[in-house]
Amino acid sequence: MRKILMGLMAIVLLVGVTTATGYAVFSATATVNNVAFTTGTAGLQFSTDNNSWSSNYTYTNYFESLVYPGYDHFTTVYLYNNSTSNISLGVTAQLVSATGDWDTLSPVMHMVINGVDGTLAQWNSGAFSINLTLTPGAHPGINVEFYVPHAAGNEISGKSVSTNWTFTGTQTP
Repeated sequence: MRKILMGLMAIVLLVGVTTATGYAVFSATATVNNVAFTTGTAGLQFSTDNNSWSSNYTYTNYFESLVYPGYDHFTTVYLYNNSTSNISLGVTAQLVSATGDWDTLSPVMHMVINGVDGTLAQWNSGAFSINLTLTPGAHPGINVEFYVPHAAGNEISGKSVSTNWTFTGTQTP
């Protein structure tokens, strides 16, 4: 019996040694250095004349003056996707700050940007999509309408407000 056990152990040992040597293989390593990546940037600029572009535009004159109930004014502004990367930008707009008679005028005065209508107070409550996707290099005219409904009362008489807006372009899939 002892010889049988010794024979079995010898077979197991032989199988173990054979298996271990079966996994012995050659190997080599190649090293690759200085694999670099440079990212581009998203860029969005504003213009009133489709010629002079700025990412921080300031009107030199008050945009609308002497408004009244029933006042309605249309203009065209331009947004330019000048991204260095080949990306399209979905655009949002938000009124981010205001000074003056905000409490009186913000619920009454309206801005319509590319067909999206809201009171100044609504535009101030968050960023809203203006239904615009700019492809790389695009700089279309954007219709902007400012109006005061006929139903606005005398409470707006002699009031003024100055606003600051942010247009944000976010990469689209």
